[in-house]
Amino acid sequence: MSVKKIAVIGAGVLGLSVARSLAQQGAKVTVFERSHVGAGTSSTTFAWINSNGKTPESYHHLNALAIDEHIRLQQERTTEGHWLKATGTYEWAAGAPEQKRLEDRVSRLLELNYPVQNLSADELRRKVPEIRVGSHAGDIWYFPGECLLVPSIFMAWLVSELHVYNSELKTQSEVTELTEEKIGQR
Repeated sequence: MSVKKIAVIGAGVLGLSVARSLAQQGAKVTVFERSHVGAGTSSTTFAWINSNGKTPESYHHLNALAIDEHIRLQQERTTEGHWLKATGTYEWAAGAPEQKRLEDRVSRLLELNYPVQNLSADELRRKVPEIRVGSHAGDIWYFPGECLLVPSIFMAWLVSELHVYNSELKTQSEVTELTEEKIGQR
């Protein structure tokens, strides 16, 4: 069987992740990036990893699996770089319609076995004294499995993984055209 040669366009979180996965499977991968690693959205996002407001159910499950995969990857890494911060999310609503929407979402998430905890305002103040909760707030919900991802550290790890798998990263290499031929893409 011949080795597949695959080009990936874009060296952000998604492009680098796809390239790493393909290289792990034995493909010869070249990543083309018109500027520098993370030049697009990947460097400007807060990268909150969660699944508590995701619908439909299939999208919720995909995001829940992504949380698990990030945790697994970070546990398996051989370097000290920590790109994933397991901080959880605290959420509450002030008005009656907003509280009802949040309660409905929490009920749906509990049915899906998504980790959710109800906290009192005192419990929240003990955990995070910097947060101020007004007296008009309804139930406070904590989603403990949610994480903050630091894109720059994650992308640096992905680039190091590309080197492990002998993949090539070409920055300052804008792709302006793709041409299809009988033998495939070029």
